[in-house]
Amino acid sequence: MVTKTYKLTLTTLGPVHIGNGNTIGKKDYFKSGDKISVLNPAVFTAQLNDEQIGEYCEFLQNDSATGLQEFLDKHQLNNLAAKASAYQLDASLARARRGTYQYFEVSEHIKDAYGCPYVPGSSLKGMLRTALLAKTISDENNKFIKHYNSEMVVNRREQKNACKELEKVAFWTERPDPSDKKIVNDVLKYLFVADSKPLHVSELVFVKKYDKFAKTDDGKHKHDMGDLTDRKGNELNIYRECLRPGTKIEFILSIDERLGFDIDYLVAALQEFQDTYDKCFSSHFDSVAAEEKGAAEDIAANKCAGIAKSGPLVGHQCRKRPMAGSRFCEDHQDQEAEISARTEVICHIGGGVDFVTKTVLGALFKNDKKRLEETSKILYSQFPTKIDKNIYGGLWEIVTMTGFTPKYMQAYMRGEKLKKGKDDHRHWKDFQLGVSPHTLKMGKIANSYYEMGKCAIAIEEISYND
Repeated sequence: MVTKTYKLTLTTLGPVHIGNGNTIGKKDYFKSGDKISVLNPAVFTAQLNDEQIGEYCEFLQNDSATGLQEFLDKHQLNNLAAKASAYQLDASLARARRGTYQYFEVSEHIKDAYGCPYVPGSSLKGMLRTALLAKTISDENNKFIKHYNSEMVVNRREQKNACKELEKVAFWTERPDPSDKKIVNDVLKYLFVADSKPLHVSELVFVKKYDKFAKTDDGKHKHDMGDLTDRKGNELNIYRECLRPGTKIEFILSIDERLGFDIDYLVAALQEFQDTYDKCFSSHFDSVAAEEKGAAEDIAANKCAGIAKSGPLVGHQCRKRPMAGSRFCEDHQDQEAEISARTEVICHIGGGVDFVTKTVLGALFKNDKKRLEETSKILYSQFPTKIDKNIYGGLWEIVTMTGFTPKYMQAYMRGEKLKKGKDDHRHWKDFQLGVSPHTLKMGKIANSYYEMGKCAIAIEEISYND
């Protein structure tokens, strides 16, 4: 039995979010100059007297209207909070016109027991698993199409489980006893991926969700509010704590010979999956590469891409500025040659990424029209259009004419203003727009936009005989 081990390095080209299920809210962070600091409650309360602790507990338990910064201002505790900062992020705490702070709920990135962000090996293996499944389906397309058509499309609501059924055909080396659903003999148990090395909290940033419209979508469905209307996409008040673009994430990956394929096959699967993604999806959107190039240049202009191999920051990205015309500072010029010699492919990982990066429909359906039809139906079954027919009767008719059935919803009023009379994700329009889904999931950091979860993969074999 032979096992080969590799170092797999992800370099984030866009923000990467692996959620831990928690949120960072207005009682968790405060203003720190032009940045945001997340409070360490244990360190903070250790500095408070009995009266201040009582006020803080009252604030946490009963004060739903006030944020942490207002509490600190009111009780003059800003200096103590500054000493209790768990970490800082490149984001601002802005004020509304009436003077109140504008807080937002943020999905928290996973961290280890020491508070350091990392990426679980299961997240990376899940991404690799999808790419391998797509290649297997592409190589034996007729077999998988037949299986999909025979078992998956009977009930549209069950299509979200279709991938699991296809995985059984692709990866189960023996069919388990049908009476025992816990028995699984999955060949990918011979592919081992460890959790990444811990990262520094300075690599974290708050990222706002942005859905970019396809080139064929003119954005006319949005209300015209002059300069306030962005017809190129939707900027949504959804925030995630992410690893910033330019972060290097290192994993150890091992392949047992019983897996049946080698690292070259894995790289080929990743490349083929990305080629399908570009052809079937990302090519339908404008200026993605140009925006990422500009953003990457901004990063490179301020931060060396090298990794410290000694000193207090060993294992972390260098904090020095790069030399002119290079991505590296003077101390790390040797790493530029090392990186250019590696095998690199592109992938997408984590939360908030596009539907296409998590599914294998591009490999399953070679016919563009069939793939588009199937994808739009799946998405519509998950996110149906809901309409108050009495208010939006015209939209009801339009959706019905495309072959989809809207669901009825009751509009409601808030005071004298109509609050909501429709919930329309417009997946009924995907076929007309020529791409499904018709939005590209991006993240906004300051004034730059990045494709969510996009990374470059570099793989190097590790020899323990050196």
